[in-house]
Amino acid sequence: MKAAWSILGILAAGGGLAEAGMIPGWSATAEGFLTGDIRIMSAESRGTLALKPEASLDWGLQALRQEVEYRPNRPIDPFGEETELEDILLEGHMALVAKSSRWEHRATLSGYTGFRSYTALWIDEYYRQQYGNGGLPGVAYEDPDPYGYGLEWSSRLEWKPASAFLTFSAAYLLDRVAPGYEIEDLGSSFELVRGETRLHTWTGAMILESVLNSFSRTRHSIRVTKTTSREVRWSWNGALNLALGNHWIARTEGAFAKEDPRFEAWSVRQALEFELSDGWAVSVTARYYEDTGQIESANLVSSAAPALDTRSIFLTLRQSSPDGESGFSISVGPYLSHYAPTGLGTERFAGLYRDRDWWWGRVAFSKSY
Repeated sequence: MKAAWSILGILAAGGGLAEAGMIPGWSATAEGFLTGDIRIMSAESRGTLALKPEASLDWGLQALRQEVEYRPNRPIDPFGEETELEDILLEGHMALVAKSSRWEHRATLSGYTGFRSYTALWIDEYYRQQYGNGGLPGVAYEDPDPYGYGLEWSSRLEWKPASAFLTFSAAYLLDRVAPGYEIEDLGSSFELVRGETRLHTWTGAMILESVLNSFSRTRHSIRVTKTTSREVRWSWNGALNLALGNHWIARTEGAFAKEDPRFEAWSVRQALEFELSDGWAVSVTARYYEDTGQIESANLVSSAAPALDTRSIFLTLRQSSPDGESGFSISVGPYLSHYAPTGLGTERFAGLYRDRDWWWGRVAFSKSY
């Protein structure tokens, strides 16, 4: 999942043309994330329907297709078979938004079906080939059916008119995941055991947005997350937007996360945008991400990812109509991922956790009414 979160980070860094809210509208996005042995393509649509002046209904639908060329590590897994993996992830959400003079409340229901990352798809194929034919005492391998659903509540307070906003949110997510498997030594015999199949995640966040003056705005968020069989994860994200003149805008963002006993991650992103004439703008964005690797168990075989760092840079061309009711953008750029060497117990997954050079592209359109 870690690599997937890193990927999502760069997709989010591309920005959006329209944010969900009280203004009725619709947006569509198509993205591609491609390298030699992995292809990820997605299409997403979002919209806002006005129910009455102080209430709206936000919705979103996404389809994501993953194609993975599974290649086992031959010296460690000589009987593994090369194969082509495919999966389609379907996601959706619906949110009821109510707004008063100073408050905005949002209740969101979301759900998905399918593998949420190519890493989970790859790892499940490894376990299928190892244990899918049976022959070991204990549990048997089962074809996974990953899905999940979540509930979230958030309240946003305008505590200083048009200059300071404070948001509190709480969420719950249930994931039915593809479990891991391991052979347990019982002393006189061995038995196949299955890992967690259901993960319960609780999270809470506080976000502070401030307009410092006519040319700068900041955003800080603190989030606490607790997932089944894991320690609490603390994370911070901060952003600063600066107008550097009549045509230049700089956007800086940093993030940090920590989870005991040994996981840490941080990232920094810098974007610079220049406004051309007639509603056109061009920008360049660079991002760096680094972490210490997933927390490994003491098992003989572990699918925990080693330390990862990624680098990316992309260009965006954006156009907005004179009345501001529609917009279009296109982004493209390289994304480089580098893993530390796999260690004892993880060398079976060397074909998954290897350096890759990706290309990312995104096309988006929005329309408000």
